[in-house]
Amino acid sequence: TDVVVWVPTMSRAELWGKTCEGAAVIDQFGIPGFGGVAFETLTLGTRLITLCYEDNDAKFFGSAPPVLRAGSEEEVAARIEQCILDPLDEARVGEAGVEWVKGWHSSDRAADIATRNPYANPRAITRDGIRHLLQHAFDGDCP
Repeated sequence: TDVVVWVPTMSRAELWGKTCEGAAVIDQFGIPGFGGVAFETLTLGTRLITLCYEDNDAKFFGSAPPVLRAGSEEEVAARIEQCILDPLDEARVGEAGVEWVKGWHSSDRAADIATRNPYANPRAITRDGIRHLLQHAFDGDCP
């Protein structure tokens, strides 16, 4: 327990700062799945240790996310050791996470998908308009 930092509840901005300071984020193991913490961790370029199924994720997302998969205590310990032995992430797992998010979950990709086959809308649907709306949502601003 002297190498694990347990942190109290904090704001999202504080959590992002802590995420960037750490060697890895250890996420859920009860069910294989991605939540907000997983996407934020990958977006911030920090290694993610979590339970997920590569084949299912590849089908669902388009490609499997570059995470350090672990589904047992032994696997979690092995992934933590992997991070300890590579403190600067020479394997570029964090960087691969950033690229995966950019490729599959960026505002640009979402804008492309939204304008590919738009539904009836009273406002003009343009790629730039969708991209602008998504950027405002990401920044927490009103459009």
